[in-house]
Amino acid sequence: MTFNWPDVPFSGTKVDAFVVAYKAFAQEVLDAYDTEFYDAAHSVEYIRLPYMTKENVKIYLEKALVYSAFVIKQRAGESGPGTDFELGNSPMNVELPPGEAGSLLKKLGCTWDNDSFDICFENGDNDNPDDKTLAPSGPPPEVDDVADGAAGDGGDGGPDDGDGPDDSDCPKTLSNYRGGGPKATNNGQSPDKSLLWQTYVQVLKAAGLGLLATGRGSLWTTGDMLGHYLGGSGSTYTGTGFVKPTLGVEINSYVNQYSASYVTELNPSSAARSAYGMDANDKMYSVDFYGYLWLASGFGTATIITDGSENNVGNIIGNISYVKQIIDDYDFLYAYTIVRNSGLPGLPLESDDSIESGLYLCTEQEQRTVCGALSQGGFTGLQYVVRLPVAEAHGDGCVPFQEERAQDTGKPFPVRIQFSRTSGNGL
Repeated sequence: MTFNWPDVPFSGTKVDAFVVAYKAFAQEVLDAYDTEFYDAAHSVEYIRLPYMTKENVKIYLEKALVYSAFVIKQRAGESGPGTDFELGNSPMNVELPPGEAGSLLKKLGCTWDNDSFDICFENGDNDNPDDKTLAPSGPPPEVDDVADGAAGDGGDGGPDDGDGPDDSDCPKTLSNYRGGGPKATNNGQSPDKSLLWQTYVQVLKAAGLGLLATGRGSLWTTGDMLGHYLGGSGSTYTGTGFVKPTLGVEINSYVNQYSASYVTELNPSSAARSAYGMDANDKMYSVDFYGYLWLASGFGTATIITDGSENNVGNIIGNISYVKQIIDDYDFLYAYTIVRNSGLPGLPLESDDSIESGLYLCTEQEQRTVCGALSQGGFTGLQYVVRLPVAEAHGDGCVPFQEERAQDTGKPFPVRIQFSRTSGNGL
């Protein structure tokens, strides 16, 4: 990944030295992003938004250069442009008409009167003894409960046990919605949150549209597949036309970048090759997407089929040119899962396949709450939140799947997305 550095409109001995050091530091940050956050011991989930994508980090590093150099110029005591504190002389100054400027300030939450200044100052100073008089209201109970469960605190004010949430500290408001499992704390009568989750789906897809321009189709697809699950049809998901080219390139890039760690070649049977329409030279791989948030949320571990033009040497996978298909079952160990007795993932269920509650929810020994099931997977923070809708739709404990209630509980489905050759994927 190559930086597109902006021009710095001023110079000086200290500024020039800083710019060289800054660029070297930025390169080290990007290099560390690959090794520190995409290996078995680390995951991108531990990075705060919006720094969860390498592309975002690169852009922020680029944009910060001029302002950082401007600060150095101010402090260096050298002559020339950039040596005063007049806002109008800032190298990045943008003049807005009065109306637009006022509108922007309001959107930023800025109100230019003394009372508002005082409140902002008081609420923003954690060490101010007068904060108690101007303490902001806390989040709604539901949000607070989600945060408690994700962080692993005691739920009712108890101590943090340090190992994520489990049944003993799950907030009661997370029991279920319309799932009505045998462990539901209120017999399945908790508020219907289906509209909330459908709104969540639309937010993900809207955000995903913004990322399409940056070559990321995974966020939109993640939102679309979540909506498909909550809709309860169970039909095979084949992708959406205008997103598929971008998604195909994104998957191709991920596979080639992390082939040594997260990609394993498979040896499909002749029956599988026939069922998936594989050509004689096509190859099949298992891909672990858990290093990348939205690919992980959408696919977890999935199967891809390539055109086989890559030159593999032993376990070393050559550069993959064309990802033809991605195949998966969209199901969950903490919600409903597809049990394949004879059918193949990504293909419609056969008569002896079944849908059952996942192992994180129920075993022969115990049944868990939604929160307890999510904790079994080690999900915390953002990873906990993005997985909550399907878990809550299912409800607590072992709940036999009922087709007539699929729109309430969600329904797993096969995924088989086929990609055409496009720039970055086969061309």
